Amino acid sequence: MFQKAQAIVLKSIKYSESAVIITTYSRQYGLLSFMVHGVRKQKSKFSPSFFQSLQLLELEFQYREKQNLQTLRDLSPLVVLHPLYASVVKSSVAVFMAEILLKVIQEEEANGVFFDFLLEEIVRLSGLNEKEVANFHLIFLMQLSRYLGFYPDNNWNQEHPFFDMLNGAFTEIPKHSYTLDKELSKQWHFLLSQEGQSPINHIERRALLRSILQYFRLHLPEMGDLKSLEVLEMVFGE
Repeated sequence: MFQKAQAIVLKSIKYSESAVIITTYSRQYGLLSFMVHGVRKQKSKFSPSFFQSLQLLELEFQYREKQNLQTLRDLSPLVVLHPLYASVVKSSVAVFMAEILLKVIQEEEANGVFFDFLLEEIVRLSGLNEKEVANFHLIFLMQLSRYLGFYPDNNWNQEHPFFDMLNGAFTEIPKHSYTLDKELSKQWHFLLSQEGQSPINHIERRALLRSILQYFRLHLPEMGDLKSLEVLEMVFGE
């Protein structure tokens, strides 16, 4: 029996000359992977462009529970994202976000609220101009941590100027090596207050991103390294 699902493409890998394996996160089923045949063939209905990072698709497929690879029958765009893939900056952010999601989504169960959050963020990224994109990935990571269960407590003030990454809150004095300095801690406060569009240079942005990723790894040790990080930092370099 064929089913339908709304899905976000997280990864696409070449399997053969005309086949790819795609990993998606769907509203109805959580994580789903598909073997897609006929890609890159003339007159194929499965264009490689459908499987770019964070594409939003409506899928029709034959669902078999406990099967690693589902059989795709048809697909169509859920939302048109041409502006996202026409921009090197935005498409680089999309690749980074997709890699993060592939690493941090552990449960296969569906989560409609989480899916809606991701869909809204992807559509928002697509609609931004390139000047507005610079801090998008930083704010996204902060908001993502809310759904992963370790969103920081934004209790920053003059008496609590240091961010303690182990405990996820600002503190009076540094208690261990996983405490950020005052300047970086204050920038965390601005991001948590969603004031992340304030101007920062590429050195500050890099420090912020690396500290956020360190925070993620402390709470999700299995996350590991990111292949897309170097490209993203090059894109935002000055």
